[in-house]
Amino acid sequence: AAEGAASAEAPILEEGSEGVRLMTVHKAKGLEFPVVILADLTCKLSRADAGRWIDPDRKLCALRLGGWAPHDLLRQGSIEVARDQAEAVRLAYVAATRARDLLVVPAVGDEAFEGGWVDPLYKAVYPPAGARRESRRAPGCPAFASKDAVLMRPGGDPARPATVAPGLHEFPQAVVWWDPRALTLNAEPSLGLRRDDLIVKDVDMFTVDQKLHEYESWRASRDEAIVSGARPTLTVRTVTEVAQSLDAEPATTSLEIIDVTGREAPRDRPSGVRFGTLVHAVLSLVPLDAGRDTIRAVAETQGRIVGASEQEVAATIESVTAVLAHPLLQRAREAAQNGTLRREFPVVALSGDTLVEGAVDLFIDDAEGLVIDFKTDRDPEVDFGQYERQVAFYCEALGRLRTSTPRGVLMRI
Repeated sequence: AAEGAASAEAPILEEGSEGVRLMTVHKAKGLEFPVVILADLTCKLSRADAGRWIDPDRKLCALRLGGWAPHDLLRQGSIEVARDQAEAVRLAYVAATRARDLLVVPAVGDEAFEGGWVDPLYKAVYPPAGARRESRRAPGCPAFASKDAVLMRPGGDPARPATVAPGLHEFPQAVVWWDPRALTLNAEPSLGLRRDDLIVKDVDMFTVDQKLHEYESWRASRDEAIVSGARPTLTVRTVTEVAQSLDAEPATTSLEIIDVTGREAPRDRPSGVRFGTLVHAVLSLVPLDAGRDTIRAVAETQGRIVGASEQEVAATIESVTAVLAHPLLQRAREAAQNGTLRREFPVVALSGDTLVEGAVDLFIDDAEGLVIDFKTDRDPEVDFGQYERQVAFYCEALGRLRTSTPRGVLMRI
């Protein structure tokens, strides 16, 4: 739990079930157990200094960063430390009250370990200093031969006058100090079978063969079910992957290719995945009748999101301005007014046993139908036919839902 920084909820088992449940104090809230053992007595009760201070009225959170603390935290640090200590005492009380029959508190027989998280309980655990050597046998406990509650000390020193003697102490509550010598320490865990009677062959051979055959049949059907369940009934692929896998196959639907910038595009214009992502993001967000100032504001915001350079943002502004000025976008603006324009329209279609999914940049869902897809790739070595096949797929997929197949337009930016 400490290494994983997480702790699962304790399973609520039926009364009388055997087993040890390990949990934090927070996870034990509201639960009750016959026996509760508090562990890790060296865990600190609270922090020596505050790491943060919160002022809800001012909506302020003062934090310590890099070893430096703001003035608000320094002024309120003692208050936060006191709150932290009070919370630690409350948690110790919660832990102690989870026990129904027996509470085991770790302690050192010579003196209390100060600063540990169970320290608030020690006032009820340690007898008065003058009565620590006086004890008697506790009911239900063995007779302790030793008068020392400490198993080993450095140098083999003897018990001190203030060392607690094992046995029952009443002051006035009853507390039993256990002699560690009465415990079986460093015992080897038993890892044998708990139900070895289940594997004893004390039946006739015919019954064994029959049961073995039934088990092998079940095992074979189980293995077959696992193999069958691991085989996908549908393969999900993106339209880009499908278009690339078709190699040099031509598009099945005639398309119109429009070069928006044409030869006027500067040779040093940015390119690549990041630039294409930025252009598509801006085209999906700006109003189709946006002015240059609006385009610039959206481009600068999206540029910060994708980590684009100033040159890429400037080129995006020019490219988007050119696209919105194209006559074809006038039809898109009219479609937006009458509610037939779809932007970043998701398309999912079944092709054989493959589920193909993608998104159309612009789709005008009127009587004729028009699919517009933007591409910023100008690498001469790239197979531009894959983009044509991609748009053709959109047209064919949307044509299944319509009385006619929409026209496709590929706009090179």
